Amino acid sequence: MKYWRSNRGLGQLLVIAGVLILSVDAPLVRLSGLEPLNLSFWRGVLVTSSLVVMLRVTKKVWVWRLLWDAPNIAVPLASAACMSIGGMAFVFGVQTGSVAKVVVIYATTPFLAAVCSIVMLKEFAPLRTWLASLVAVVGVALIARHSAEMDILRLDIIALGGAMAVALSFTLLRCAPEVDRFAVTASNGVCTMIFSSLVARPQSIPLLGLPYVLVLGLVVLPVAGVLIGEATKYLSSSEVSLFLLLETILAPIWVYLIFGDQPASSTWFGAIFILAALLWIILVDISGVSARRVRC
Repeated sequence: MKYWRSNRGLGQLLVIAGVLILSVDAPLVRLSGLEPLNLSFWRGVLVTSSLVVMLRVTKKVWVWRLLWDAPNIAVPLASAACMSIGGMAFVFGVQTGSVAKVVVIYATTPFLAAVCSIVMLKEFAPLRTWLASLVAVVGVALIARHSAEMDILRLDIIALGGAMAVALSFTLLRCAPEVDRFAVTASNGVCTMIFSSLVARPQSIPLLGLPYVLVLGLVVLPVAGVLIGEATKYLSSSEVSLFLLLETILAPIWVYLIFGDQPASSTWFGAIFILAALLWIILVDISGVSARRVRC
């Protein structure tokens, strides 16, 4: 179909592929046996190492050269740092507070990204994106409703700050389509490694968990990160954030298939809301409605 060869169709295919790969993150984390912040450190080390080697072998160039040659090096570095902060805030929130509240707060990322796009890029998301984001948040709330609740304002603020950091990261990437996404993802790994080492003492990886950590850090995270980063060249940051909510559907399915943990019935109802929101976006685009592309 011609639509999937268009810029928007390509962007949607890229982000869907990235999320499909990223969705195996949850079971791999569980299989690794590592404490979350310690795992974050090793994820950063492995993601950076894999992409540095890949770029050196395939393009005969070092990551820092790609960043240095960017028109504005501050943009990709800031994007990488924001994504790292967002990931660390999520891990911290889930580890110390209510999983349900953190997940729902992070589901507001499409709204925050839409606001960032208006302020930073003068890119206004169409009404359908706002409505689809609202429907998706309802779906995420349904999925998370059975998790334990803890009303801790400090953790809510941290989670909201993490969601804002992710929104800023995607908006900054949208602002710099010419920047190599491999370099940005590698920089994200460096930032994650540095930030996690400040709040947790890195420990060795258990032998039984080593294969899962290697697959996660050398394959899953770098490939997914690059694909999702490439999608920001063709889709607004709010739309990329919206498609990322697919992971809230896919992760429980993987956990069920691998560990036999039966998802609650509300998970399937929530999945319907999220899928309906994403299908609406895609079908409206296919029918001929397209958003304008913005470059900084």
